[in-house]
Amino acid sequence: MNNHYKHKDFYLGAYLISEGCSLVDHYRENGLTTFVFEDSDNLKSLVENFYTLKGTVDALSYSSVVRTLKNLIHNNRSTQQHEAATTYRQEDLNDRAKNKLERCQ
Repeated sequence: MNNHYKHKDFYLGAYLISEGCSLVDHYRENGLTTFVFEDSDNLKSLVENFYTLKGTVDALSYSSVVRTLKNLIHNNRSTQQHEAATTYRQEDLNDRAKNKLERCQ
């Protein structure tokens, strides 16, 4: 069974995706979106860095992920269904973040 890290912090989610963590799932409950990532030692380290203000990320990559995450949330809100297209969007989001990171390196 896979261990998952779940949280509701939008900007932490954008930071983790910008740092190469894969978004596994997201869902909306009571007006809040929960983001689900594969749990790992690297992810735990990134979360700690984020909350202790030690994390750094490429600004263009981060802003792109923020915009894409907002679109993902708003599109999901309007459909009110958790469907196969959601998985595609999550994969697309992860791929976009990886491509931007590669271009910046």
